[in-house]
Amino acid sequence: ALSAALRGDPQGWAKLEAIVHPLVAGKRGEFYDDAVRAGQLLVVYDIPLLYESSMQSEVDFVVVVSAPAEEQRRRVLERPGMTPEKFEEVLSRQVPDERKRALADFVVDTGHASKAPARAQVSTVLEEVLLRRRPNAWDAWKASQGVPRTASLASAEDAELSRSILSKVDVVVFDLDETLAGLRGPITAATDALNGHVDAHWPAAAAAEVRRVRDYMGALMKK
Repeated sequence: ALSAALRGDPQGWAKLEAIVHPLVAGKRGEFYDDAVRAGQLLVVYDIPLLYESSMQSEVDFVVVVSAPAEEQRRRVLERPGMTPEKFEEVLSRQVPDERKRALADFVVDTGHASKAPARAQVSTVLEEVLLRRRPNAWDAWKASQGVPRTASLASAEDAELSRSILSKVDVVVFDLDETLAGLRGPITAATDALNGHVDAHWPAAAAAEVRRVRDYMGALMKK
């Protein structure tokens, strides 16, 4: 009903934005203040109309998430209630994707069948922002959390120190699709050799259990 009303009123979008944007800005400010009070290292905004609203000056870095035009169209048209006409109308009100990519500090390409490449790109963005472009912020955050300036998970030999660092981290993702992509062939060959040995030499009951675990791990590797 709302979308139909907006299509019939040339000034409708301006009226709607005049109501909604101040409310969103207020919530965004609350979100930022809460993150600062909580001592968060990084604050991330998801702003679909960042450039259209001329808000890029309010953030330190802009990451544009992009996909090829045909893939974008396919995904959007899968949404309930979306039609080709609505999609074209939405596009007409947005800065072209090519322009957004050119203006961005970073671009994350989501045009792949797997999510693994996008995750790897996000990891690269975080590394670039936190360790290269804002190294002082990273050191300051560690100090605020009581973590030694020189501490890292890779070099921490003391178990207590490792636990201290990990307790400050909300999420750590190990993406095996990306990490092991180059090793998939050798891993598969080794797995096949091991399976043959198990089938030939282990008792039937034990071999069946090993095969069950093998099949489960194989399914995980295919995801």
